[in-house]
Amino acid sequence: MKQFNHFSHRHLLNFAEVGEEDEIICSGCELNLPGSAAYSCTKSNCSFTIHTSCFELPQRIRHRSHPKHPLILLSSPPYSDGEFTCDACGESGVAFTYHCCTCSFDLHVGCASLPESEDCDDHE
Repeated sequence: MKQFNHFSHRHLLNFAEVGEEDEIICSGCELNLPGSAAYSCTKSNCSFTIHTSCFELPQRIRHRSHPKHPLILLSSPPYSDGEFTCDACGESGVAFTYHCCTCSFDLHVGCASLPESEDCDDHE
């Protein structure tokens, strides 16, 4: 079985289908994984799992809501409390964030991926 590296995790990952009955949250976007293709940690005592779409996210983007600087994908918030507040939707997050270190600007990966014509809805 082929194993994969990802910048956000120190262990190797396997590609797998997550069953509909499984209650797993993506370690990248914090959304439910059931019924999705995903990458899971090969270590039995580690619960790290991410959607294929989160696995494939670009590590650097330009975003219309923050045109002055590029945003860098971080695997966790750079703040001492381990949380960030998304500057698009106002909700907090503890996982992947697109971050500008110059301005302390943060976006959820889902908010960063929305088309320009859509607004971010509440994440609940």
